[in-house]
Amino acid sequence: MAEWAVVTTMPASERGVIDEINRRFKPAIPVILFKRKFQVVRRGRVRDMFAPAFPRSLFVPLEDCWRVRNEVWRVRTIVANESDCIPWTAPQATIDALTRRCQRDLEDGSYVLPPLDKPEPFRRGDMLYIRGASSFYGQCGSYEGVVDEQTVLVGVQFLGRTVEVAFDLRDVELSTGVERSKKRRRRKRRRGRERHSDGQDRSDEDQRAVSA
Repeated sequence: MAEWAVVTTMPASERGVIDEINRRFKPAIPVILFKRKFQVVRRGRVRDMFAPAFPRSLFVPLEDCWRVRNEVWRVRTIVANESDCIPWTAPQATIDALTRRCQRDLEDGSYVLPPLDKPEPFRRGDMLYIRGASSFYGQCGSYEGVVDEQTVLVGVQFLGRTVEVAFDLRDVELSTGVERSKKRRRRKRRRGRERHSDGQDRSDEDQRAVSA
């Protein structure tokens, strides 16, 4: 059964190394890149992104790992034991188990692992009260999901429709069902002079003296 070795690349060079291997070696050496899908917030919108599941790491057949190491300049090293420098290997069964869990990226041929499970701070559909320095302060919205450990998605009303907006987890709390509104401070009436029927201006104290 075939075994696979792991070679490490320069930072953010996984795609370039694969392209160079495909150009340099004929027939092409099989290379496996595992990616993972995640979500990020860009300008208030949630976008799907892909990144290497094992950064700077590519799986190549054990018998070809030294050729790749010596002939592809953006390959840094081979993952090996420190004591005897024997390459670390993954059996074919392990690689097959990983690839079965993946979806194939048709653009570059990489394998996309399923997203990591994220702890849900609330239940889907829970009503959340929005706090913090936001234009949605004081509104309530429904919990729609989690982006990362510190960011959640809340469905709020905007221009007559429901939109999903990302909020910091510290800026939302479970709504108690009690309507919260900003209390308007009543302006105090100033005690000043009043004009009476005789045409004279009298203060409140003068009016009391006249009445007496």
